[in-house]
Amino acid sequence: MKKILIFFIIYLSGVSLQSQTLVDVNSQPYFEGFESTTFPPLGWTSINVSGNAIWMIGFIAHSGAQAAVCAWQQVGIGEDWLITPRWNIEAGDSLAFWLRPFFVGYSPDSLAVRVSTTDSNMSSFTVRILYLAEGNGYPATPTYQRYAVSLNQFAGLGIFIAFKHMDQNGDGIFIDDVSVERPEPSGITIINQNPDKFKLHQNYPNPFNPVSKIKFDLPSSKGARGITTKFVIYDILGKEAAVLVNEQLKPGTYEIEWNATEYPSGVYYYKLIAGIYSETKKMILLK
Repeated sequence: MKKILIFFIIYLSGVSLQSQTLVDVNSQPYFEGFESTTFPPLGWTSINVSGNAIWMIGFIAHSGAQAAVCAWQQVGIGEDWLITPRWNIEAGDSLAFWLRPFFVGYSPDSLAVRVSTTDSNMSSFTVRILYLAEGNGYPATPTYQRYAVSLNQFAGLGIFIAFKHMDQNGDGIFIDDVSVERPEPSGITIINQNPDKFKLHQNYPNPFNPVSKIKFDLPSSKGARGITTKFVIYDILGKEAAVLVNEQLKPGTYEIEWNATEYPSGVYYYKLIAGIYSETKKMILLK
């Protein structure tokens, strides 16, 4: 009874207990911080198999003001599933999330992360990619800990990910900032994390032969999950010569290299399109 009373007091007034650690939500192709007023979030599914504790909004967050929380089951065994929408996975992707026990020392309590490559029915989650329990990878203190696991085995597939919480008078858990992390595209380097505005820099050297480098700035945008970015090079006639970037990027200053060995001398234009921002500059290839 004492644990239940403490849980609801903190649940209703827990803003003062939030972690002050911030996460950059622009950085990944899929991200959920559970900041919506509705639960589960759009496209997610919450399933209560047994017990009266369910996944719901909680107010001890890793970032922002909210997280997902599933309390402990006082009598009997509680089993509760929280399932993502279908996410398309590419080579090099990994799942990352933050977990915090409500209490520690009340075992057994566990979280299994499972994957389905077909649908969101519980019977379809046949692959377990992570298992956490007291004494087996579970945080030893009631603080947030980051977990990450490779999704490379599912490259090229659309998958559903399930967080399966099992409890028998255990700790109760929070999870927050669930994301699919994707490495930066090859040939592009991030050199600054916090530019304050969009900017396309002049290439250097200019004129060049045959390699030139170009920098562009993508500032942080609150609430965005990624900045859809396209970087295109055109010839003097306006014909597309090369597409160097065409995907979501996190905020930062990037440097990209264009090797024009196979292109003739002349005037070229390079264009950055990032969200609603667009800018074009001229460069000269002189062989």
